[in-house]
Amino acid sequence: MAAEVVRAFNEACLRGDWAALESLIDPDLEIHEAPSMPYGGTFRGLEGLRQLMGLARAVWTDLGGDNRQPYKVFDLESTDDGDLVLMLGKLDSRVGGGDTRMQMTIAEIHRVVDGRIVELTPHYWDTAAIAAAFAAASQHNRSTVE
Repeated sequence: MAAEVVRAFNEACLRGDWAALESLIDPDLEIHEAPSMPYGGTFRGLEGLRQLMGLARAVWTDLGGDNRQPYKVFDLESTDDGDLVLMLGKLDSRVGGGDTRMQMTIAEIHRVVDGRIVELTPHYWDTAAIAAAFAAASQHNRSTVE
């Protein structure tokens, strides 16, 4: 059951289906992005998810490749605090509108309670490489505008 919620959430994110997303997340959802990411921090609820997706789309400007393929989703364990689900996938995108294309493995841990995602923590293989590529692309974009 919990894995199906995560699969539906991922599909709704790819489609930009906000009605479906609202039905799949807890109103108090917390998403914890690594502080070293260009959009690092904690995002809360549907509005936090909207904010995060907007920020992420500025970084990942050309999602393609394996992102169009289904992620692999695994039930990890069921606890008193909810069901833990692991989602594994590959990130394949241009960074910051530049020419640099990054490909890496991503893992997300979701906590699902009563059929809704209450917590999500993504883990990227190399956040320093992402931040550096985004900074370089941003610098290049600024220099071409001037």
